Amino acid sequence: MAQDAKRANLDNLNNPQPPALSEAEIADAESFLVEKGVLDAQDKSYTFTQDYEFNSPSTAAGIVLGRTANGRIEWKDAKGVTLKEMQERESSGEK
Repeated sequence: MAQDAKRANLDNLNNPQPPALSEAEIADAESFLVEKGVLDAQDKSYTFTQDYEFNSPSTAAGIVLGRTANGRIEWKDAKGVTLKEMQERESSGEK
């Protein structure tokens, strides 16, 4: 499960983000990633077969969750700190 998941790079910081993907666009992206061998479809789930760098944290979250998502609040570290909080701390010089 989660411990077996492959890494998706989320290096977006405060760069402008594209609009959230619609449910149909997420399904299209999932199909594209399956065709390219990045995702392996198994029953009702997908497994990353390799590292894949998404263009935004929201796109990555949408693919992983299978729905529209705000990646800045969906992605959290082991302590529950959101990507948004990490970015805000980094931009303010806080650690």
